[in-house]
Amino acid sequence: MHPRFCKVILTHIVLRQNWFIRLVLQVSRGAPKASILWDFGLLDMSLRVKLEKLMLALHIRRLGEDTLARKMYEEQVSHKWPGLAQEAEDICEELGVESVFRTNKSKKDYRQLVLSSCHLKNQEIIKRQSEGKVKCERISEEKYGKKKYVQNEQISRVRETYKARFGMNPFAANYSKDKRFAKTEGLCRCKRSPEEEAHLLSGNCQVFGSIREKYGDLKDDESLVNFFNEVLQMRDEFDEDMGSSSTESTIREE
Repeated sequence: MHPRFCKVILTHIVLRQNWFIRLVLQVSRGAPKASILWDFGLLDMSLRVKLEKLMLALHIRRLGEDTLARKMYEEQVSHKWPGLAQEAEDICEELGVESVFRTNKSKKDYRQLVLSSCHLKNQEIIKRQSEGKVKCERISEEKYGKKKYVQNEQISRVRETYKARFGMNPFAANYSKDKRFAKTEGLCRCKRSPEEEAHLLSGNCQVFGSIREKYGDLKDDESLVNFFNEVLQMRDEFDEDMGSSSTESTIREE
């Protein structure tokens, strides 16, 4: 297959991976790409493909000498023809692992070696993608790998935690183009500041400031999630009360 078509297919696979994770998390395209893989310790699909290509090359190399696949593989190696053999060598060089042509490791051990290198590469890619993005600041400070909340919590709580960690809760500043917030013009219910997480976290909001006082430094995810959940609940109640008051005023005028 022509390299250009391979690249197009790989791009499509990566997009599908990101789409599926966003679907599970119930977040929009606005979710930072780096965050999608970070908390779940997931490999970018391009690295998954490279891993499987190396394992396929190792499998073919260890087939019987009279097999057609082995003969074709050896011809590619000896003549340096384009194909799986050359591509596998390039991948080994990129990942900094022992050549699949020369390794004496078992398939299990070699796979673990390549997998570890893929995760190191994945960490580099994610941190590079997160640079300069306010919502992804925590990535530079945290240890790479699947987070405990992903392993231990129910899916509903996982969604809440992810949204709290990466600025995906339904506040106006997080969705500046969303028409849901047109009615409030993107303002907090105190009407003195845009509805930004920084404003809510500051404790200076006249409407939600009392909630902030209940939580400490909010450095742990559980407190952060509970804080935002309580703010959202109070906001809904506030809007209901305002709606009821508006209805009653209209009835009196009539």
